[in-house]
Amino acid sequence: MISNLSARYFFRSTIQGLYLRHLERRFRRFEFAIRHPQVIQVKILKSILKANQNTQYGKKHNFSSISTVEDFQKQVPIVDYDSIANDIQSCAAGEENILCGENINLMELSGGSSGPEKLIPYTKSLLHEFSASIDPWLFDLYSSMPELRGTKSYWAISPIHRTLRKTSAGIPIGIDNDLEYFGPLTRMILNEFMLSSKEIAECKDVHRWRFETAKLLLACHELGMISVWSPTFLLLLLEYIQSEAHRLFPSAFEFSPGNLAKIWPKLKLISCWTDASSALFIPKLRQWFPNVIIQSKGLLAVEGIISIPLSGIEGSIVAVAGHFLEFIDLARPQSRPLLAFELEVGGHYSPLLTTSGGLYRYNLKDSVRCLGYYQATPIIRFEGKIDSTSDLCGEKLNPAQVEAALHKVARNMNFLFEFALMNPYIPREGNAPYYILFLEAAMTTAQVETLSENLDTELRQGHPYNYARQLGQLGHLQVCLVKNALPFYLSSLEKSGLRAGTIKHNILDKRLNWIQLFNQRKG
Repeated sequence: MISNLSARYFFRSTIQGLYLRHLERRFRRFEFAIRHPQVIQVKILKSILKANQNTQYGKKHNFSSISTVEDFQKQVPIVDYDSIANDIQSCAAGEENILCGENINLMELSGGSSGPEKLIPYTKSLLHEFSASIDPWLFDLYSSMPELRGTKSYWAISPIHRTLRKTSAGIPIGIDNDLEYFGPLTRMILNEFMLSSKEIAECKDVHRWRFETAKLLLACHELGMISVWSPTFLLLLLEYIQSEAHRLFPSAFEFSPGNLAKIWPKLKLISCWTDASSALFIPKLRQWFPNVIIQSKGLLAVEGIISIPLSGIEGSIVAVAGHFLEFIDLARPQSRPLLAFELEVGGHYSPLLTTSGGLYRYNLKDSVRCLGYYQATPIIRFEGKIDSTSDLCGEKLNPAQVEAALHKVARNMNFLFEFALMNPYIPREGNAPYYILFLEAAMTTAQVETLSENLDTELRQGHPYNYARQLGQLGHLQVCLVKNALPFYLSSLEKSGLRAGTIKHNILDKRLNWIQLFNQRKG
């Protein structure tokens, strides 16, 4: 048995070594790009414009006449999803040359909102742009941590099997295999080293998935890396294993924080979100793994990659080798957006994406801060959303979504309310975060309980919120009745520094800790 394990370990180490030689070429190109971001970014932009100049969007904005970045910024508008939703729907219906000249391989779902789903076109060239950033990260990871070679990795990108759908034109919606984000060779190699099973891949029940995943992880003593998005995902899985130890362990073992090196002696790295609201959960994750490196994911979105982590760097480096990037200066939002090599240290920015997938000057509505420079390329850190979206663990709730859901439930339950304010809440005890709705209305205790259930159910119509609830990353929504709330709300915001007369009531408001304020008011 030992010889068989040693043989497999040696085989994986050898294959990984050969694979790193391939990745090194991509890393050298990335190194050149971060030393010469202006040259590479201009080259990427010109390539995208030339490939798409004969599309409807390209003709509308006269791509063929654009010869400089300045021309591009003057002729092509900054857009959000709503601005191009009709174009994307035309693409989904099978119309060609709308946004991109290349065939669309699939439509991937972006973060949810009210109304129609957000579909992002994926082309072969877009996946190449993803690889131009992901491959250098993988090379840096394995070359800087040689102890990872020969180990297995657990990746949890889409942990529960999704039922694949298609657009009216037959274009797949959603990636069937998460490895499709990677190039062909990378997919083949990662298949060899990824911890997976057919049972987990086909599992549609969250309870069965959690149990099978726990068994798979516990059986792998050669686990070297864990890659998840939200740290809450991993924390919930660990707490599940702890609670089900009597079913999962053949003999007595204390599965507890700081005591896991016996199970996973080769575990060296956890890759997850560490910035913005995710930072709140990192201390608890460190309690579980005090001697394991926790590396930030950087800023990755379904639409594209803004930054990637590199060893020895605090923050993440702007991914100048992939897409064409611009940055709105949030201190001067009306001024010309800056290019990737023009950011000022300490400045706050919102990135714009131009990709081979048909997005041009697409506003992600994220906020990043420039921490410094590596070579000639900025190092940034994600600081949150700037469009009032609340995103504790991937649920991506926005005010319009909450307001529409509440009004629908109110109509169905036939009640009126004078004031409504929803606020995210993270319990100190380490339990799953949840939302509290402060509501001014004449309701009985039974009606409040029904409202809590109905509103939570209505919000679960949104894919990301439902997904977070299904996994247990997000707890059940709670409702708290309040009185004379609007004056208190306005005065609290005024005390925080906002000017009276300019305050807009946001039904989903993260600006202050409303739970604490309302509790203090009761006292």
